[in-house]
Amino acid sequence: MMNTIILKYGIYSFVLLPIMMVGSHLIIDSTNFAAHEVLGYLAMIIASLIAMIGVANYRKEAMNDEMSYWVAVKVGILILIIPSLLFGVFDLVYVNYIDPDFMENYYSYYVEQMRSGMSASKFEVALKEIEVQKEFFSNPFMSFIVMSSTMFLVGLVVSLISSFFLKTSK
Repeated sequence: MMNTIILKYGIYSFVLLPIMMVGSHLIIDSTNFAAHEVLGYLAMIIASLIAMIGVANYRKEAMNDEMSYWVAVKVGILILIIPSLLFGVFDLVYVNYIDPDFMENYYSYYVEQMRSGMSASKFEVALKEIEVQKEFFSNPFMSFIVMSSTMFLVGLVVSLISSFFLKTSK
């Protein structure tokens, strides 16, 4: 029962992420990275809430509507592992095959944002930092780790908060 719910809601949670990503590209200019970043985090929050629906379903079906806070957190974390790992894989596919110019375009956008918002001396320091980050993210393994971890951490926060409302007292 638990494995079925974890798999089912983990996949539901993941499927939302690329759907929202594609949808955002249809309605927002692809060069508006700030808006896409906000929508990306919003998608992660919504995907995490779908995982919490899975926790509520587990409480109802497997726990006779009785669940402690930490059991709810555990089930939430187990569900969130699936969309987190799949999101990391999806990100690799996206930046390497779907939009191979994404990293360069993203880098150029933020360099221009920094240039217009700071003095020349501060810009040179910040440019060196962002070049290190660009190199870091060009490593597929590190990109996978960061994107998976980002989804997981957003989900963990949602799980910790939602579990408070999903627990039942005896």
